[in-house]
Amino acid sequence: MKATVDAWIRADPKTAEWHGDTARRAKETARNYSRLLHLYWQNNPRFRAFKAPSQWLEEVEEQQRSRDIMARRAWGKELQNFFYQYQGKSGKPLGSHSQNNIRAAVLHFFKYHLGNVEDFQFTLGTQDQLREEARQREEETPPSREDLKALYNGCRTARDKALLLTLINGFGISEWIEFARSWHKYKDEIDSGTVPIKIDLPYRSKTLRKTKIDSFVYLWDDAVEALQHLLQERKHELGRELTAQDTLFASYIETPLKVNTIELIIRNMAERTGLHKKIGRNQRLRPHKLGRTFFATEAVNAGVDPAVREFVLLHKTDQFGGTYVQSHKTAKGEELIRRELLKLRPVLNIKSDKGTEQSRQSYFEQTIETLAISKGMAPEEVRKAVIVILARGGDFKKIEAQLRNEALATGNYPHVEPGPGAPPVKIHIGPVIARDMIVARMTPEQIRPAVISWVKSLEATPTDAPDRVVDVDDGELDRFTKLGWRFVSIVNAKKAVVRWERKSDPVYPITPDSILDEHSKPGWRATNN
Repeated sequence: MKATVDAWIRADPKTAEWHGDTARRAKETARNYSRLLHLYWQNNPRFRAFKAPSQWLEEVEEQQRSRDIMARRAWGKELQNFFYQYQGKSGKPLGSHSQNNIRAAVLHFFKYHLGNVEDFQFTLGTQDQLREEARQREEETPPSREDLKALYNGCRTARDKALLLTLINGFGISEWIEFARSWHKYKDEIDSGTVPIKIDLPYRSKTLRKTKIDSFVYLWDDAVEALQHLLQERKHELGRELTAQDTLFASYIETPLKVNTIELIIRNMAERTGLHKKIGRNQRLRPHKLGRTFFATEAVNAGVDPAVREFVLLHKTDQFGGTYVQSHKTAKGEELIRRELLKLRPVLNIKSDKGTEQSRQSYFEQTIETLAISKGMAPEEVRKAVIVILARGGDFKKIEAQLRNEALATGNYPHVEPGPGAPPVKIHIGPVIARDMIVARMTPEQIRPAVISWVKSLEATPTDAPDRVVDVDDGELDRFTKLGWRFVSIVNAKKAVVRWERKSDPVYPITPDSILDEHSKPGWRATNN
């Protein structure tokens, strides 16, 4: 089929010129548009009277000069009738998505040679077709982790395993092909088993030309291990170290994998594992679904920051990219992205499940850690303050009662030893429930009001306490910040400035020589005598 399309393109100078110019800007778009235009050309009986598409162009150009609007719209009416009449090898009419793609290819061809032609309002699909397509979309479920485990078990080669385990990290198929082409940039990291490996995605696709930002993804344990095995296998096959000119993901004829080959590999995996299923015209498990839909779905389920998720998926976000915001190019921004994507490590390690042994921080723990860092305070101090506020609420008391009832039902609550030789006696005042256990069961919606309340209590108000210059090296800075003083600035290599910004009176740490202000007590708030 490809050879037929290529020969058809070369046979007509107008078609070859259009295809060549499109390919210089977007190779995949040129390939798809030329294939769709060829399908229309080959299956429209009227075109048999033309020797080449250039004659069709001359006809449409003449129609556009007509004063009759129906004559100017004739190209569209002919294409609409083709949609009604054409049936593919399956004996079914084209779906609305395919119809729209052919329409886009025809308009692109016209615009390149003729400019804008008279608009025509297409009806893409009948009502029955559209209802059926909507039903199929509803029926189509995203790939699950169990699906991917089964696909992995159906892989027969190191190449196919590495393809699957890398693709699911958020790659679109075009971006994965770019990674496979530039794999040698990461050769040292693959050889050493570095985890994770950061894979750069320079803007080059249709999507990123709009956003004009670079993106990147991370490959985790299983993907890195699979790449290691593949690299070792390729070294053995070639009998030498691979160079940048060598293909890591090679076909059986030692050429780089292309889109159609990758689609066939995934389909064969699905057939071997009994997961081959068509939803309408599409395979349920296809590269785009594995690389993008699975990643996006699991990112939401794992609580990955939406901005980070969209950044990896090459979608425009306000947080990353654009004219002003370039945080993804800073060390702190990159660390933020890596930390968010770390949540997906146990999900993406479908072979080894590495990462599942790590306890995932609850919303409460993450919030406490973030607040402690932003406020320059000890996490334990922040934790106690927020829990005190939570304990006043009804949600806290309800969960406490629920946990107490569970403990009573199991008999797991305190008892005392009455003395030697006597049996233990239970204290029937009920079990004592640790506050941390209660907070662990609270939802973000239940915790968030208490956090907001505590933050508001820290809002700066006028105070008589001046800024303090403290020592950095001897731990004085740490002692002040643990009591609630906020770090302001560095004076020099040994001194820093802290400030008390709470509504209450300032608290001063115990000093080694016990020299205090006349109105202060060590470790206590200053009060007037």
